[in-house]
Amino acid sequence: MKVVLLVVVLALMAVVPYFLALHRSSRADYTTAPQFTAIGSGATWSSGRWWPFWISGPFVKLDIYNWGLRIGGSDSRWLGWIVPRVELAWSELDYVERRPTGLRLVRADDQKRSILFNGHRDELIGRLSRFPVAFR
Repeated sequence: MKVVLLVVVLALMAVVPYFLALHRSSRADYTTAPQFTAIGSGATWSSGRWWPFWISGPFVKLDIYNWGLRIGGSDSRWLGWIVPRVELAWSELDYVERRPTGLRLVRADDQKRSILFNGHRDELIGRLSRFPVAFR
């Protein structure tokens, strides 16, 4: 019985922070298709709130829209539970930092709340340069 209780507690410790983390949606138009979609090899981000939240995983999808970016799990049903979805309007993005294997997207309201997207670096730089994004 103690083992079952321990497993339940550990499962809740893994699930509750996910729902409390930076899983946010903007006022995005879900009827339009993204202008570009990239599947990356990993992503890491932090909520920067009272509960730090970091996650890495394969098959993270980055969608570029005319209003901003949507980053989250790929179309896999299970990754949707593991990888939070974050939507950023262009005005919410302070700058994009070039990394050797990808890009780090830094939020305007809190520099600690950033997203690291690995994969398709050069193509993403070309696509993002068409929008009001500062690069470093």
